[in-house]
Amino acid sequence: MISRKFVVYALLVISIATLMISFYLGGSIPFLFPINLILVILTLTIWKFGYIFTPLFGSFIKSDINMGEYNMLNTLDAIYKKMDDQYYVSKFLTANIHESTTEKTEDEKGLMMEYFERAITSFKYPVKVSLLIRNVDLTKELDELRAERSRLENRKSQLSSGSSQENSSQVSIIERKIAMINKELEKLTSGDKPMEIVSLIMTTSKGGSIDEAKMKAEAQTKEIQAVVGNALSVSVTPLSGDEMLKAFDFQFFIPANASEFNDMFE
Repeated sequence: MISRKFVVYALLVISIATLMISFYLGGSIPFLFPINLILVILTLTIWKFGYIFTPLFGSFIKSDINMGEYNMLNTLDAIYKKMDDQYYVSKFLTANIHESTTEKTEDEKGLMMEYFERAITSFKYPVKVSLLIRNVDLTKELDELRAERSRLENRKSQLSSGSSQENSSQVSIIERKIAMINKELEKLTSGDKPMEIVSLIMTTSKGGSIDEAKMKAEAQTKEIQAVVGNALSVSVTPLSGDEMLKAFDFQFFIPANASEFNDMFE
């Protein structure tokens, strides 16, 4: 099993060894110093960004990743822990909800919630569903729409001063564009405020061996994908690698601002 400290210490030892050999040989092997410099940079990089590189390295050498109290499978798609001779394996999924409930009628909202409850209660094991929600700041979009409307109104005023048939035709086109912008502004400024939602699902299984727990977790993941996906007509995707680590970290800390929220699964 590999950990970030193990990788850093190993690179540090190799770096010191190559540096000593380079000094001992008096620089007679010129490529040793560049190698040492690369190793130092790599050591600092892994120390700083080990949460990204250590899992990739562990996956490459087919070794599980030690995360202190927890471990990550070398497949980078599950977290596990051993307690009382039992292995607990957790997997994470995200449900991509493309439709906003603000655009649905009350009956449609009720039906959606009913389908969701049916899906969740059909499982014979606990499922954790987390919703990360933030209000979307539309200031920039609103300012752009208002600026465009102002530009069109100025253009309309200029054309209206003329009396040619061509001007009248252009005025009609501009009026339609202004009407579309007004409709869009009304939609954005009235009713419920738009929200951005990330839906995360967590499932855990246990077994007497790591392989048994992994197999059960994989079966539960596939069932969740099928049941939730069909019930809500959404895409449910298992998370792995850096995205899974983010979902795991969300059990303790969530994004602190809009920028972190937007960067989550990019």
